[in-house]
Amino acid sequence: MQNQSYDTEKKNIMSLTSGLKKFYNICQVWINLLLVAAISFGLFWGTIKFLDYWTNHGQTTEMPSVVDLDFNKARDILESKGFSILVDSIYNTQVKYGQVLDQKPKEGEIVKYGRTVYLKINSFYPQMKPVDDRLMHMSSLEAKKKLEAYGFTRIVIDTIPGENDDEVVEIRYNGKKLEKGDSTPITVEVRMVVIKADVFALDSMSVEEAQAQVQFRDSIRRLDSFQNLGQ
Repeated sequence: MQNQSYDTEKKNIMSLTSGLKKFYNICQVWINLLLVAAISFGLFWGTIKFLDYWTNHGQTTEMPSVVDLDFNKARDILESKGFSILVDSIYNTQVKYGQVLDQKPKEGEIVKYGRTVYLKINSFYPQMKPVDDRLMHMSSLEAKKKLEAYGFTRIVIDTIPGENDDEVVEIRYNGKKLEKGDSTPITVEVRMVVIKADVFALDSMSVEEAQAQVQFRDSIRRLDSFQNLGQ
């Protein structure tokens, strides 16, 4: 009887121990699940808050106008309000250097704090253009058209005597011959050195002959110019 009682008690204890172990294992599973859920929620909440901070969610302001202002003043205004700035520039001789010509977003738009504002300004420096060596040996009319197409407006022609009439032999700026690859501001005066065959041969003629020769060669040049325009 004692042995049976002992065996029964031993079985009860083992059964209780087994139940406690199962309960403990189940609790561990739930604890782990709750920890994972808590960590996931914390990460999700932290991400949302970070994105709100990073994108200034819900924080807006009215866009000020900086068009027509000097770039430095416009930059001070925008940076004081927390905006970042990207700048593009053009060059216009009719507008003050550094003046703001356009802005995006426009004045009065409701925008987020810290957003990027795009400004178009008139460049502080004139546009530079390299000398095209193909201008050499062109006629003065062709070379002048090329320079005007590049944006040059102050073009002066200097003549020297020679055989190849109306041939461009040099482009000069500020007294210096421009070589291939040299760049110069398009607002400055450039001088084309052009051969004039008239000067080369007139000193041996009478006044009447020289006048007739000049008129004849002027007629030929005008005809050549007219033909070039038609091409």
